[in-house]
Amino acid sequence: MLTIYLIREKVRNPVIKEILDAGRNLRGEGSISVGYGSRIIISTRNHIKSLGEEDFIEVVDYNPSTDTALVIGLKEPPPTLPLHWFLHRMPGVNAVLHIWKDLDTRFSMEDIFDILERIKEKGYLLDERIGMIYTGESLKEILNLATSIQ
Repeated sequence: MLTIYLIREKVRNPVIKEILDAGRNLRGEGSISVGYGSRIIISTRNHIKSLGEEDFIEVVDYNPSTDTALVIGLKEPPPTLPLHWFLHRMPGVNAVLHIWKDLDTRFSMEDIFDILERIKEKGYLLDERIGMIYTGESLKEILNLATSIQ
């Protein structure tokens, strides 16, 4: 993925505190994101429970045809950014939690469209290869979903 930094500085966004508070109750490695207007705030570190304020980027735009992300932040986007970007484009999705099964998994566009199709009915997906993905309108909703299903 090509990353173009619009601003190379720590992201200052009020959503980050909410994500940090939510992450303290989670186990596993993965990524968590929340929509902020047409942008998404996404974690860049694998260990959700130990995230800090510096472990986020703000994704302004993503172009799947060139695999290019326009971001604000200091760190590289996680490999799951394209998946999060498309999940956030689904109706009613403003928060995404993905607990990875395999940290090295890269998703093709075909994989992403398959995941979108499989997740739209229930709002979550449990898959041996992909891991666990929870979507919802808020952090609270995905945490409740993750807690009730795990």
